[in-house]
Amino acid sequence: MLRGNCKWNVALKCCAFVWLSEEWKDKLFAAFGTNLAQSIEKGGSGSAEQIAKKLSEKGLKQAVPVLRPAVLGLKGPLREGEVEKAKVYAKELASKLKGKQTPHFQRSFSLSINS
Repeated sequence: MLRGNCKWNVALKCCAFVWLSEEWKDKLFAAFGTNLAQSIEKGGSGSAEQIAKKLSEKGLKQAVPVLRPAVLGLKGPLREGEVEKAKVYAKELASKLKGKQTPHFQRSFSLSINS
């Protein structure tokens, strides 16, 4: 469980990883986040990679590779084809999580990715 007073966006990047309790060890996770198309093309890493690295260091297991949908500007839009990549990613993640969560989670997750 994440504990502490950090705001969520700061917590993910700095202090939350210090307070991840032992109960999260070996749990599956997925990390994803948008990046500027130019950054991706130059091979730059984004916050999703940093989050994945920190969670792995804390003993969590990465279910699927990091997804980095490309955006064309700071406020978007997504580059053509990125929505389709996200749908494939969501289905792959759902299949990895199948049987790992409560039935309610599976039902609501499958409904959201099929929309």
